[in-house]
Amino acid sequence: ARVAAGRAAALQEDAALERLGAPREDVLGFRNASIAGLAGLDADAAAPGRVGASSFDARRFRQKEAAERLEALLPAPATGREALFEKRAAARASNREMANAKEEGMFASGFGGELGGGGADEFRAALAANRMKREARNRRRGVDGASAALRLREHRRLEAEKMGAFQDMA
Repeated sequence: ARVAAGRAAALQEDAALERLGAPREDVLGFRNASIAGLAGLDADAAAPGRVGASSFDARRFRQKEAAERLEALLPAPATGREALFEKRAAARASNREMANAKEEGMFASGFGGELGGGGADEFRAALAANRMKREARNRRRGVDGASAALRLREHRRLEAEKMGAFQDMA
């Protein structure tokens, strides 16, 4: 069904181009055109070979001319230090966009107005939202809250024993 729909759309497009006066070979050949063809670089591809030159030489000459014109149209990619500078500039721009988006999101939420004095209810709601995010993240990671709390208590007990030993020495 998709292929038939695509074919029908292509035929309609071809008919519209013919009505506009496009030559038949251009109507059928534009879909297979490369970037060189779209830029008009292969316009002389149908020209006969030059006098005294073989068709191979003429084709090689046309390809060389097309490559030169394409090189003039498309800038050469940056290399070395220029590439590094461009990469860093792109990273800075991306980081700046992310920071602006975060800042806009923070102020768009309306939490506490400009100075953050939203009141006790909004503060409790923010704490609850943070707690729910943390619990969801722990569930995703497979962290058990009870076992984590048990490990934390054990760590604090051992730390208190160590500090008690140091205080006895002093």
